[in-house]
Amino acid sequence: MKNKNTQNKPTSYALSENSIKTKNEFGEANAVYSLLYNRFKQVTSLNWNAKKLNQFRRLILEIIRSAPAEQTGNRKLWDGDFKKLEGIQLNIKNSADNLFKGSVITDIDPIKGFNLSIHPFKYHTAFPKAHPKTTFAEVRLYIFAFDIVKKTSHGRSIILLSQRHGMDMDQTFNFNYPLEDNKLTLIVRKVSFKSGSDNSYSADRMYIGATLTNAIYIKNGELVNFIPEKKEEPFKKTELQVGEWEDLG
Repeated sequence: MKNKNTQNKPTSYALSENSIKTKNEFGEANAVYSLLYNRFKQVTSLNWNAKKLNQFRRLILEIIRSAPAEQTGNRKLWDGDFKKLEGIQLNIKNSADNLFKGSVITDIDPIKGFNLSIHPFKYHTAFPKAHPKTTFAEVRLYIFAFDIVKKTSHGRSIILLSQRHGMDMDQTFNFNYPLEDNKLTLIVRKVSFKSGSDNSYSADRMYIGATLTNAIYIKNGELVNFIPEKKEEPFKKTELQVGEWEDLG
């Protein structure tokens, strides 16, 4: 007779090797998501809704999974197509390119570093959507360097332009920043506007643009450019026409 008080023990299942690898990559994606998201919050209040958060999570996992299949289970963000991070809008209400139309030229070199130039501009052409009560228009860079393996990072920011409202710029502005070896460097360009007698930043999110413009990985002194794996095309048999022989060997 069975003892009614005896509880059935839950059956434990051993995960397959592929399941373990998949689990590892989900864990890696979540860790990287947190690492990047916490840095992005230093640029601006994100106010991302659930859809935007999930899109970003999926993008991180997609990049990791774009790395070579032979590394499955141990793939890192910088092994994949990390350039897909470029263009992310930290403020979903507006973008840096929409708020600042000036000519910005960048050049990336593992030895010479990250170089940026802003050419002379007419104010109202460069800032066509400036806040109506603007006193100063500001363009700032945020530069974050990530060690994807150790899950560590550090960052700096610098104001490139603080342009008095209505004042044209008649000289080229040049900026250089040395790039760190064996780090993934993410560069965010932020455009914002100050107003009032105290020159305080406008909190209106229609007048804040923050765009991830550059994702750069230097590995052992060389600039890394992701090359996707070639996928074998499925073999297609030639369609026979009426009266043609098929050689079956």
